[in-house]
Amino acid sequence: MRRLMAILLVFCLVFFGHAHGARTDDPYSAYHGGDYATALKGFLALAEEGNSSAMNNLGLIYANGLGVAVDFAAARSWFEKAASQGHLGAINNLGGMYELGQGMPRNYEQAAHNYAIAAKHGLSDAQYNLGALYEAGKGVPNDLLQAYLWYSLAAKQDDADAAAARDRIGAKIDPNLRNQATTFVNSWKPPQ
Repeated sequence: MRRLMAILLVFCLVFFGHAHGARTDDPYSAYHGGDYATALKGFLALAEEGNSSAMNNLGLIYANGLGVAVDFAAARSWFEKAASQGHLGAINNLGGMYELGQGMPRNYEQAAHNYAIAAKHGLSDAQYNLGALYEAGKGVPNDLLQAYLWYSLAAKQDDADAAAARDRIGAKIDPNLRNQATTFVNSWKPPQ
């Protein structure tokens, strides 16, 4: 998985931390202050209230060993709880665990399945990850046109790595197919 879960954790903590407002007991603020025990306690409280972002963040904390020992079983459990509520980041993160074989046997088919769910709803990291699996032929057929489509959709969201991958793959695809794919990408919108 190209995107490390730690990067997503920082995004979630910054984005959702601001969305929840900064309080001294806020788990997002505690995390930024390096107080992982308080962050963990706060995320647990929010998760018990059904907050899927907190559940996803707990998964990231356990997957990356931030203030706790790395615990892939706990990470998977929290990701699954958040994913069951439709949290796209958690669905993508589960895909990463399947792809990397973290705490479970490596399963590219399941990784592709998870990435596809989040990618079809517009999550650029999942779009990139799915493109990478199509490019490598892992869990899905080796299909450069599909890789080009998914990389292009992620690049449309200002993902520089996806744009570079799209351009690299695009040089290998028939120009007519590439143009048709580009037309599709330009008109594509995720479901509401």
